[in-house]
Amino acid sequence: MAQAKTVKAKGKAKRLPEVASAGLKRAPLLGLLVPSIANPFFAVLASEIERVAHANGYRILFGNTYRDTRKERELLEDFLAHGIRGVITASSLPTQDHYVRLLERGLTIVSFDRRAAPDSALPIDYVSVDNVHAGYAATHHLLLHGHTDIAYVTAPLRTISRKDRRAGYVAALQEAGLSKGAQVIEAPPDRPYDDAEMVELGRRLGREIAGKKKRPTGVVAMSDIIAIGVMAGLHDAGVNVPRDVSIVGIDDLYLDALVSPSLTSIRQPIPEIAEAMIARLVRRISAPSLAPTEQVFRPALVVRGSVRKPGAR
Repeated sequence: MAQAKTVKAKGKAKRLPEVASAGLKRAPLLGLLVPSIANPFFAVLASEIERVAHANGYRILFGNTYRDTRKERELLEDFLAHGIRGVITASSLPTQDHYVRLLERGLTIVSFDRRAAPDSALPIDYVSVDNVHAGYAATHHLLLHGHTDIAYVTAPLRTISRKDRRAGYVAALQEAGLSKGAQVIEAPPDRPYDDAEMVELGRRLGREIAGKKKRPTGVVAMSDIIAIGVMAGLHDAGVNVPRDVSIVGIDDLYLDALVSPSLTSIRQPIPEIAEAMIARLVRRISAPSLAPTEQVFRPALVVRGSVRKPGAR
């Protein structure tokens, strides 16, 4: 047993508790890569994954990829070098070719926020919300309220999930016979945007919408942080939500009930998603030869105060 140590402070000896350094057992580590925990959605997701991991006897080591392939590869290599064998990735990047060599070296990956590519042969499990349905449901809600001029507002379409949400928006308009009126308002793709910039990006796009000669009466935002920024930009320009423009976001952040008006959104079932990802990751670590699986969760509409019929007072 380690000997107790004595520390002197202000002339009095204080005895520290004895600590046995040998034989300590540490919980095994799992890795989690998210674009940025500056995004409240990924902060909540990370917290929930950590809770589930702890309940299953694991600890979580986090990393931010900023949706950069090279950064993600470097972090995965670091995890592997430190003995971590199971990682959840949540960047939704268009390509996963950089996983190949890491998988061959024994890394186990569960991919979140995107579907498997049709021609993919990677031994990866996929867990995601149905992002196409999320975009569809948000648009359909506006259509049910009588909106026929609806815009989709998005950060640059650099990820699978963003493109899928846009596809759902387009599908809803096509179903309503309004596909010719589809209007995608995309931020300039001249550079990547950190998630910490997304609210201000949405604000700029909101001001852009406010300045249009033919302003849409409804907006589907790529995410809630974009939606909250759009609302701020419209407010800056004297455009009222929802009297002049109705807005639906996607993600259902805890912030949605605090903004004014409260934001209607599409909810991702984060606790269930976290449970599924940890369960699959732990199972594949113990049985690497298992066939890859794909689990897709259905999002749900949460109605609040940011939508009303066009022209309604």
